[in-house]
Parts: sequence; structure tokens; C-alpha cells
Amino acid sequence: MQALEGDFRALGAELVAVSSSGVESHASLARRIGAGFPILSDPEGQAIRAYGLLHPGALPFTDVPVARPAVFVLDPEGVVRARHLTENWRVRERGERLLAELRRLGAGGRREPGR
Repeated sequence: MQALEGDFRALGAELVAVSSSGVESHASLARRIGAGFPILSDPEGQAIRAYGLLHPGALPFTDVPVARPAVFVLDPEGVVRARHLTENWRVRERGERLLAELRRLGAGGRREPGR
């Protein structure tokens, strides 16, 4: 996603990531991948559970809350206009596909007529 960050911003979209890893781990990851977007820490899994993303058994023999990969597209009012969920924590949505969806949704995150 970080490679396409400018494309997302050009469409008025903002990227934010959430993970159960700690703050230091996220800072290290952001530096390593060159992420210019926030990576939020949810070590207790509160957001993960609130959005129904808990992936039980993803990391056997640990009680760390692991989220299923998910992407939520919100409009400027905070209304969820699209969501993409996977069952495998190793699978991620492709950035190019999300950009295409944002273009289809059009300005303000609302679907254009006839689409």
C-alpha cells in the first residue's frame, strides 16, 4: 500500500493501519517499509473485536489477538461504503484494486449513478 500512498491521497483517501503489535514494532515497520501513513497499535484487540476481525487460532499457542486482514472504505461522514475481509491473515487486498474501487465510488465516497 505504501507504494501507492500518493495515488490514494490524490483521490482524497487516507490510509491508516491497525495491528495488535506494539508501538515500537510499528515504528520499526513504518521506517523499514517507508510508510507515510499511521500504523495504530491495538495490543488488547479492542478495535479488532469491535469490528469483528478477530482471527482465532491465527497464532497457535499464544493469546495475542490477531486480526483478519480487512480494508474499510469510509466516506467523509464516516459511513462505511465498502469492506474487504479475508479469512487468512497472510492474504492482503491489492492496492490497485482498492484504487479502482475508490475511482468507481467517485467523489465523497458515494457510488456514481449507474455503477
